[in-house]
Amino acid sequence: MDRVQKILANEGICSRRKAEELIQQKQVRVNGKIAVIGQKADLATDRIHVNGELVMPVKKRYIILNKPKGIISEARDALGRGTVVNLLRQKGVKDYLIPVDKIDRNMEGLILLTNDGEIAQRVMHPRFEIQKTYRLKLNKVLTDGHAERLERGIVTKQKTMLRPVHLKRRGLIVEISTHQSKDLLFHVLSDLHYEIIFAVRISIGTVNLHGLKPGDYRDLTKEEIEWFRQH
Repeated sequence: MDRVQKILANEGICSRRKAEELIQQKQVRVNGKIAVIGQKADLATDRIHVNGELVMPVKKRYIILNKPKGIISEARDALGRGTVVNLLRQKGVKDYLIPVDKIDRNMEGLILLTNDGEIAQRVMHPRFEIQKTYRLKLNKVLTDGHAERLERGIVTKQKTMLRPVHLKRRGLIVEISTHQSKDLLFHVLSDLHYEIIFAVRISIGTVNLHGLKPGDYRDLTKEEIEWFRQH
């Protein structure tokens, strides 16, 4: 049995935080009774309703997409701009999937879309230490001193710690791997007075861009899914 908010998140209904809000707003019922925070249930035997709709177990799906530049890493966009979900629908993917660990509109690279809340949490939360690698072109060559500081760990001007990263350098191009957020990494580079000319996320854990052109996608293999479950 799991907490109701975890079940809702794992089934792709909403985030855990949103699930807790729905429970507090008395929008969730278990076997006809209003659910409470911390309550446990089993989707196989209990009937859970959210806003009057029965939660049904769904087949889990895991897709990696090479997001093209100019596409929003969202399920929908109020301004009508292209999103990763709309892009997949144009390619025939009908499953309701949520983009995980989003990247900026002007970035390219890997993004995971899934309806498995547990895997999404593992990919997003730094405590699981899943490395993401970014290939960046900077406006100037990264100095040896700055590379050493990044490899040792560095504190931002906002007093946030970027933990030690792995990096490779080739001229203006650097590949940096971190299990923390890309925003934190980019802020550190900005603090060091580097401008990012372009950025591509080339890997998430053991999954990389190999064979995927911008706009292409594929389903994760069983081995890749299991790797995420174990990390």
